[in-house]
Amino acid sequence: MSKAYDRVEWDFLAGMLSKMRFCQDWIILIMRCVCSVSYMVGINESLRQGDPLSPFLFLICTEGLSTLLNEAKNKGLMIGTPIGRERFSLNHLFFADDCIIFGDASEKGAYVVRSILEEYSKASGQQVNYDKSLIYFGTSVDQNMRKQITNILGVRVSVNPEKYLGLPMMVGRRKRWAFANFVDRFRKRIESWNFRFLSMGGKEVFVKAILQAIPIYVMQCFELPKSLCNALENIMNKYWWANGKKGKGIHWCSWKNLCYPKITGGLGFRDLSFFNKALLAKQAWRLFAQPDCLLAKVLKARYYPKTNFLSAKVGSYPSFTWRSICVARELIADGLLWRIGNGRSVNIWNDPWVPGPGRSWLSVQNISTHWSTVNQLIDEHSFTWKEDIIYKLVDCDQAKRILSIPLARSDAEDVLVWHHDNTGVYTVKSGLAPEDSEHLLWSCDVLRRIWNLLDLYVDLDSDSSEDNSQLNTAFWKPPLPGIIKLNFDASFVKASNSAIVAVVGRNDKGLVMGACTYQVNDAADAFVAEARESDPLRD
Repeated sequence: MSKAYDRVEWDFLAGMLSKMRFCQDWIILIMRCVCSVSYMVGINESLRQGDPLSPFLFLICTEGLSTLLNEAKNKGLMIGTPIGRERFSLNHLFFADDCIIFGDASEKGAYVVRSILEEYSKASGQQVNYDKSLIYFGTSVDQNMRKQITNILGVRVSVNPEKYLGLPMMVGRRKRWAFANFVDRFRKRIESWNFRFLSMGGKEVFVKAILQAIPIYVMQCFELPKSLCNALENIMNKYWWANGKKGKGIHWCSWKNLCYPKITGGLGFRDLSFFNKALLAKQAWRLFAQPDCLLAKVLKARYYPKTNFLSAKVGSYPSFTWRSICVARELIADGLLWRIGNGRSVNIWNDPWVPGPGRSWLSVQNISTHWSTVNQLIDEHSFTWKEDIIYKLVDCDQAKRILSIPLARSDAEDVLVWHHDNTGVYTVKSGLAPEDSEHLLWSCDVLRRIWNLLDLYVDLDSDSSEDNSQLNTAFWKPPLPGIIKLNFDASFVKASNSAIVAVVGRNDKGLVMGACTYQVNDAADAFVAEARESDPLRD
């Protein structure tokens, strides 16, 4: 739109407020703010650009254009762009005073768009800036039709779509070329600051607040190529260690070490690849938590019409946007936890629902088919947990964690939440939180799948190789100086005739000098398993 704020008619704004069913007192109050000349003279009855209220009032005005376009679509006068096979189509997108209109490449469609724009301009006072407007045709539109449509609309033809809102509209195979301007922007920023001799603290602020903030907007929508992230990090690394304007300086440690949190010895710089994934996870959370938003509707119609977002496949010939969001989907799935309401939607054994440290799944070897959903563990009359059943199904630690879950006093639905934040909503900060040893060794979903593939689980309910009813107390005695004492033991399983062996070596001071574990197959009994423990040690 040409001079979008300056051309808005006050009568049109008041009419739109009335159509959107704002109360009369509110409309009078808003119009007094708009029409008042007590602090600024408004010539030609326009909205004051720069006024914090103006953008919101302008969005109300654009609802008139959106209504005209939707009405033409519903009457069959205008055909939008079909998405997927679910009869979902899109004919326009708005952002402030910018507008993208999708329509059929025909003479009739061009006249419909032209008439809608003229009708809106006449009613609102706004005018289309045809000098800045572009049209992009599909590959199947012939040259004669292109000329007719451009003559009707009076706009220029774009062969290669330009950037829209700072983002490339089309991303081909050469993805690094599409985002190559970041390298130039990094270098220009550094060159503008090179003549200023900053301290290391000043450089830290410059890198974190300026350089690493440049690609944030794009990284929220697209996965930047690894090579581009490495190139940007290389530029920041050289600037950090540079000695003056031309001195390269000595790189005392790698950029990876500088990206560690300060509490672990780093400087807290962002790893661009990890930061990119955390930002994309924000979009993935939006698709998961707001399935009725326009972005979710478009992607669902195209890629997962018959399933949900977490179960959707990347598919064949996916867009760069969808493929980028799918990269961060695992991050969202790994942090989901069921917030128990009535418990009917949550499977006891297969869903993450147990809060607290460690795994969110219940770890039981013999899963009872009688107990399947969480609501079977809840007394529906008193809205309390059935403690006797819970203590029979799981160990004491997991039972205490289950009993700590508060229950609703009403028939509330179960909800999936992001359990790394107290609000239950994903945030980039929580997605970037450093991994602790507990998650690395036990609660990580990827590691859980690895343990399943190794098939090293032991049935805790099976007959043990020893009778645990009588336990003998034994004290470790140190060896003589210069000698390493080896202690080993085996856990034997009769069902599979196998054993898991653990060996620990300590010196005379009790310090652990080495340790290992391995599996012994085809062991006849516990005595044979313990006898074969020393075989690998001799080798």
